[in-house]
Parts: sequence; C-alpha cells; structure tokens
Amino acid sequence: MAAENPTPGTIVEYADKGKFHLGLVTHIEEKSGKVRLLNETAKDITLPAKQILHVLPLKQSVSVSAGNLQAILKNLDESAEELSLTCDIAELWALVVDSESEISLDELVSLYFDSPGAVQTLAMIRALRNDKVYFKTLVSEMYGPRPENIVEDLKKQIAAKAEKEAWRQKFVDEAVRMLKLPENEKENAREDGLFEQSDILDAWHIVEMYAINGTEYAEKTEAEALLERVQNKINRGFSGTAYLRARAFLRESGFWPENTNVALLKYEIPVAFTDCEEKQAFEIYQRNREIDGRRDLTHLDVFSIDDVDTLDIDDALSIEKLPDGNLLLGV
Repeated sequence: MAAENPTPGTIVEYADKGKFHLGLVTHIEEKSGKVRLLNETAKDITLPAKQILHVLPLKQSVSVSAGNLQAILKNLDESAEELSLTCDIAELWALVVDSESEISLDELVSLYFDSPGAVQTLAMIRALRNDKVYFKTLVSEMYGPRPENIVEDLKKQIAAKAEKEAWRQKFVDEAVRMLKLPENEKENAREDGLFEQSDILDAWHIVEMYAINGTEYAEKTEAEALLERVQNKINRGFSGTAYLRARAFLRESGFWPENTNVALLKYEIPVAFTDCEEKQAFEIYQRNREIDGRRDLTHLDVFSIDDVDTLDIDDALSIEKLPDGNLLLGV
C-alpha cells in the first residue's frame, strides 16, 4: 500500500488485474476504508486501500470535468513514461550503494531530479519497477541498493539471457526462411551443406536430437521452446504432438530428406560408405553363398521381430506372393 494515505483530491497509482493505472481519489469510505476514484477513462470505481500503490504529489479538484481529468491523467502518464526511459538507475545506484541502508522513494526522487514533482515521481516509480538489477523493493516506497557482487551476477545473468534470446530468434528467422523455400531449393540447400554452415547449427541439432530420442532427450524443453517460437512466427503448427512435431518440422524445412529413417539416425547406423567399402561389399555379394546346404535368400525382404533392446537379433519374418496367388510366410 502507499507510503501515505490517499485523500480526496489526490492523484494515485493503483493496480488492477496485473496492470497499473492512474486515478483521482474522490472519496474514502469511512467504515471499510475503501477508496473511490475516477480513472483515466473518468469511470467511477471503488477499490480496497491495498490496491493503491502510490500517492503522487499532485492535487486536483474532485469536481473537475471528465474531459479535463482525462487530459490531466493522460499528460501525466505520457510525460512520466517518456521521462522514465531517460532515468539512469545505474547512476543513481552508484550514489547510494555505499550507504548499505534502505532509502525511500522520495529520497531517490530528490537525489536524482533538481525539481521533483508528480511527473518525476511517477517516472522514478516506473524506472525502479523496470529495474531488475540495482535495487530491490523492500516495503512500500522503500528500496534497498543491492551489493556490488549481486549486481555483477545479475548483469551477467541478464546478458546471458539476452544472448540466448538472440540465438533463439536467429534460429526462428533461419527456420522460417527455409520453410518458405520451394522443395527443390530446400534439397539443394541441404546438399550444398547450407545447414552445416549455419551459425546456429547447434539449435538445429537440439531439435534433431529431440526428434530422434523423443521425450527422454535431456534438452527436450529447449527443443519444444524453439519449435513453439517457429510455429508462432508462421502462425500454424506442425503435424503430430511432442517430438513428432520436431520430425515433421525437420522434413518440412529441408533439414531432413522426406524419407529419413529415424531408427538409422538413433542407432548411428551409417548409410553412406567409401568406394573401398562398397567394392568389398560387392565382392562379398558376388561370392557363391549356396554352400554347406544353405539356400541364398538375400533376394527376400526380411524383417526382424526382435525387441528394440535385443542384442542378439536372430528372429525374423519374410513374406512372398506365390504364382498361384498364395502367400508364403518365412520364419
């Protein structure tokens, strides 16, 4: 609540539904202590006293016309907002940090401004409210300058947060550009190594690892945040839920080919080989495999039925359509 009690004719700042407003106090209810006032739209409202945050050093007749009141409050609001942007809170903090004691709003306003008034007071209130580094609010209209080591830590945290935000935004911008490309240009970009040359390749890899490993991935929260920002930017979602959205996004953006086999990526099974490796494999393929009574069944498409965690993969099925139309199941 305010440092001094509001009285009829005072201009106050109050809180309502998470927002801050200005109003002219017209009446104080004697029994309940509730405050009746006219707000910026000249609407008559009644509030509990605890919602009155600050009483500004400005008086106004309670019989002022609605039009004049709106003009007064609007001018006060805009002037204070403009002035608050010029308040150097770091400079103010440097003047009082050595005192290591709490300091009042009035003292801070008087220390910073030569001729403080309602505009200057409201400007300082807003500047201090926006400050996340130098001062902490103790009780109403009382502030404590933070120690230098705490200030330095907070500045580093804010800088790191800003850097992280810039990194995320860069990813979103690049992702949106890729999504807008025609399919053939996406393929060309992938084959030309555009993604590998990206300054934010690590962000692409975070989304990719989430797409591969699913909800078990340690950085799934970051991956989901990146996807959410891209969706908000393009004003639509990707198909599927959770990590399936990541897969759809990677294919749609061109980072993955359309027929990417996720299992091969997850278990790091190579799909590209050197000329020497391919030559050796071809030589093995040409050997006579029908020895020791074995039949060559390499022409069949055989599918393992072992569990994903099985180490000895030796159970499989195949299926063939016979000339007579029957199906032959191989076990």
